[in-house]
Amino acid sequence: MQNIFKVLNVAEGVRICSYNTTQFKTGRLSINLAIPMCTNVAPFAILPYLLARSSKGYPSLMLLNKKLEELYGASLSSGLGKHGDNLILSIKMSMVDDRFALSGENIFAECAELLFDIVFNPNILDDAFILSELEVEKRLMVERIEGEMSDKRIYALNQMEEYMFEGDLYGNNIYGTIGSVLMLDGKTVYEAYKKVLETALITVNVVGSVNSQAIADLFLEKIEKINRHSVMQPKTKVISSAVSVKEKCETLAVKQGKLVMGFRLGMTEKMDNKSRMKINAMVNIFGGSTYSRLFMNVREKLSLCYYCSARARLTKGIMIVQSGVEDENISVAKEEILHQLKDMANGNVTDEDIEKYKLFVKDTCGGICDSPVSIDAWMRDQIVEPSFETPNERLEHSLAVTKEDVIAAAKAVTLDTVYMLKGDNTDADA
Repeated sequence: MQNIFKVLNVAEGVRICSYNTTQFKTGRLSINLAIPMCTNVAPFAILPYLLARSSKGYPSLMLLNKKLEELYGASLSSGLGKHGDNLILSIKMSMVDDRFALSGENIFAECAELLFDIVFNPNILDDAFILSELEVEKRLMVERIEGEMSDKRIYALNQMEEYMFEGDLYGNNIYGTIGSVLMLDGKTVYEAYKKVLETALITVNVVGSVNSQAIADLFLEKIEKINRHSVMQPKTKVISSAVSVKEKCETLAVKQGKLVMGFRLGMTEKMDNKSRMKINAMVNIFGGSTYSRLFMNVREKLSLCYYCSARARLTKGIMIVQSGVEDENISVAKEEILHQLKDMANGNVTDEDIEKYKLFVKDTCGGICDSPVSIDAWMRDQIVEPSFETPNERLEHSLAVTKEDVIAAAKAVTLDTVYMLKGDNTDADA
């Protein structure tokens, strides 16, 4: 059957998620590995980028790129993310669908062989990654960290999270610190690599007209050679409500001030998807859309912010409001944001709000299956979830949300942290 999500649990902590379809001219294959966040995340964070540079079979970036060209210009990329208290390492390939191979080649299978070779047979010498390749990736990782520090919107968000989650590993930067990256050596990273393969939750995502069972069998041949043990059990600490409000103000050379507010959503660690969607609807109506309270009132009607939006991180049970605002308007903007939330909690949610949200979610869920990349992302984001949810199931839960559900969700929200970034009256870039 086509256009159906399928999940195969092939070993402890290992599953194959697939979406068989002839809808696209390209296919998608990814390996995603989840590990708990830790104090020194740098040796783990650099892995997906380092692995994508070479392998034993293709011991240089030039040879690897040449092989990709032979596979009808297949592309290889790496990624890093955070899902609750877990770090997600991803290595992904996009390739032409087998139906369009000029000589009937099995392109997807060849790409799978290549991707699995990259992951399971890295370019190792004397139990260490090649120093020259590691140094390149260390430099690029430092640039990523510096780039986040230069982008004051991202910087302010990171600072708020670090302050809100002080003493909680969730507040750590997923790339690590510049100092911890610079200290990395080939042996340390290789030890991290072995630990990931032995203990991580692993999801292989397959999108295209290919037989996913054949890919699963090929992956099993590789993973069975690994001494898998102590496979991680995903767990995220969720604090239901804030006890008090923390505030922090920082002054830097910026032209535009930043206001970032962290809220607790009244959630629990065992909340089901149906209940989560009630909270998701509230966040969307509050600040997650162009018809939201924050956009229509704080930004448009009152002109207090250049931008103002809210986003839920349901796995951690939090909502983050980000805004760009002139320094003199920060206090007023903060109070208006809280006023809009209180207004919703007091029952000021209309049937029109609910209808707009449902139109929005229909469009959003309907668009998930519009490309191999978005399908892959949908499957990847569920790597640490106890059960797999399809876009149609998400839509069904979302359409069942009522006005009363949204009001109840708004009442459960408590403010935890306020971070303000102000200018110091010097020349600035951001």
